[in-house]
Amino acid sequence: MIEPKRTIPDWYKADWTPANGPDRMPAMTWQDLETVLDQLARTPERKAWADQLFARLQSTSDVLTPMDLLQQIILTASVIAGPTAGPSAPPSSSADLHAGALPRWSLTDLEWAINYSVSGPRRALALERQRDLLRRRGDLGSGAETLRSIFLIAAGLLSGKASRTAKRPPREPEAWPRDSSASC
Repeated sequence: MIEPKRTIPDWYKADWTPANGPDRMPAMTWQDLETVLDQLARTPERKAWADQLFARLQSTSDVLTPMDLLQQIILTASVIAGPTAGPSAPPSSSADLHAGALPRWSLTDLEWAINYSVSGPRRALALERQRDLLRRRGDLGSGAETLRSIFLIAAGLLSGKASRTAKRPPREPEAWPRDSSASC
């Protein structure tokens, strides 16, 4: 699992119930998640790595609160969508990514998970994208389409950091000024 910068408050997790109002997101499954991975993976290697990361997450999901699971999905999606290709060897897991429903989250839950996953300008951008989902709340589409939107929000979470931490090539040493009057 990915360690979040901040954990969602226990009081929010303890009061969490499946969404059943106008801001609820469509029902989503692990199969929907795999569909999104198939659509967004840039290479077969990255797809295999992403499948195994999420299979590992699924195998530990029974010990996570629904909000911790949502936060882990966002954090894992941000790593997968990031500019790096992932480790050379994917983590091993025997979990089946094809079965089971995910909790029924609300758009408010998504806002909380974003707030506790990132900070600064990336949080502002992610929350603006979350507000776009909120404006479309009556027309979010399928669970896979909503997960795709969450993945695209998560893709923006890492991109700002990646561009700032890119290493610059070493500077060439400046040449010593030549004094034409000096003799060797």
